[in-house]
Amino acid sequence: MLTKNQIKYLRSLQQGKYRKLHQHFVAEGVKVVSDLIASGYPVEHIYATEEWMPPTHVSAETEITAISQNDLQRISSLKNPQQVLAVCKIMKSPEINELQNEAQHNLILFLDAVRDPGNLGTIIRTADWFGIKHIVCSNDTVDYTNPKVVQSTMGAVASVNIYYTEPELFFSFIPETLPVYGLFLQGEKINNIKDKNSGIIIIGSESHGIGKKVEKYVTHRITIPSPTPQNTNSESLNASIAAAIAMYHFRY
Repeated sequence: MLTKNQIKYLRSLQQGKYRKLHQHFVAEGVKVVSDLIASGYPVEHIYATEEWMPPTHVSAETEITAISQNDLQRISSLKNPQQVLAVCKIMKSPEINELQNEAQHNLILFLDAVRDPGNLGTIIRTADWFGIKHIVCSNDTVDYTNPKVVQSTMGAVASVNIYYTEPELFFSFIPETLPVYGLFLQGEKINNIKDKNSGIIIIGSESHGIGKKVEKYVTHRITIPSPTPQNTNSESLNASIAAAIAMYHFRY
């Protein structure tokens, strides 16, 4: 049985200020936790019901506590908790200036004020699928350790380096010769882009797109055209869908 202090602590990690204070975040569900363990991500404590079957490669340093379904319900942020909850250490990303060389040889995503947890989680998961290992976020983008974000990544949070910074600082390290692609409603059709091996792809917020502070760094305004613009009532694509289409195009 969990103590009141344990329950209080685990619940507190649903709030960003306590995740930052303790440098821990929570991951839930069989697949998410299993993928984090398999990746070697530092999982410090696991709380699980008797139904959970621990993977054979759980670190000897990971503490495992057996709890009841009722206790799991009390500490979970999910409506229907799934057997296991893990407390993970927040890993420090490499220094932002180290991306200068990376950007000249690979693609990097820059997210400008993406505030929806589900969108960020999906973007992280999709970036991992397409082999994009660095995502830079403006400071007003939702925290990637938010439980809803972690859940949406389905474990991919362990495979992608995620940075938070001011746009001015990040772009000060980027060579002026490097292409910076921004997704807009109006611009060059994305399928016309031929040089796709390196550079920055900027994804704007769900409601306002790319802000003025970031737009000034864009060297190539690109758009994802609708094949039937006369027959659609949608003004734009969801941020995570637009990001997925862009990543697919730049990878193939």
